[in-house]
Amino acid sequence: MRSHARHEGPFCCGRGPWSFIAALVLLTAAPAPAAAQVDGGDDPSSWFGSLSLRAMSRLSQYGIDAAPERITFVAGGRLACEGGFSLGLSAAIQPDPWTAQRTSLMGEYELAVSEAWNLAFSLVRTWYPAGSTNPSASSPTSATIAVAFDGDVWSFGADLDRYFGGEGATYASVDASLFIAGEGFSVLPIVSLSVGSQTVTASSLKRDRGRNAGLVSTTATVTGLSSIDGMVVLIVPLGNGWSVSAMPGLMYSPSDLASSSTRFTWSLGLRRSL
Repeated sequence: MRSHARHEGPFCCGRGPWSFIAALVLLTAAPAPAAAQVDGGDDPSSWFGSLSLRAMSRLSQYGIDAAPERITFVAGGRLACEGGFSLGLSAAIQPDPWTAQRTSLMGEYELAVSEAWNLAFSLVRTWYPAGSTNPSASSPTSATIAVAFDGDVWSFGADLDRYFGGEGATYASVDASLFIAGEGFSVLPIVSLSVGSQTVTASSLKRDRGRNAGLVSTTATVTGLSSIDGMVVLIVPLGNGWSVSAMPGLMYSPSDLASSSTRFTWSLGLRRSL
């Protein structure tokens, strides 16, 4: 993954900049710990990992609410090797009552095309609770193709996500970030844009919620701009593999699947490199 700004689809805050692939932004995408790089060198059999915990204002993907609008805790772990293969497991949990709104298992392969350019291919299987309000709950399997440029200062990337099962869905995202290193901290301003097409029940549409809640058999296809996001990530290393991060942001989503068009978002994270 991009060492600076890679957002992982369901694995980072979800898919899209603030998706699940939004909760572990920069935490599961950070470089290997120094010990692994020194001890393992370029040995493709060298393995390293990380554990992370993040609190976020809401769980969303592509600007669309993926669970009831309340604070969400996302816990995850990732195991990767120098050869480019990685496995990840994460769960998004909400209180009152405590419920796992989404649990995901991911496998990924990343190919370094050059020193700065990378390609990534991933497959994710997600489990949702009964009665989930997530529009993607009927499409539990997804595949992603991503390309990324990771420079010393600027990073750019593009993802194409395809959801399988049910009516399915297709989303594409692009993002750009700036890496600013300070004394004992790093700052990453990030902007991203997502577009997509998804067929859902009419009761999932923002304009019909409540009024047409009983029309579960009526479907509609939502296509077009899904979200535009701006955020600033602050990362502070604590030593011994520990780091904390804070991520305030502003999201605009004109999608009929979003509960509101413009909203302020935030998240706080803790990470441990293994």
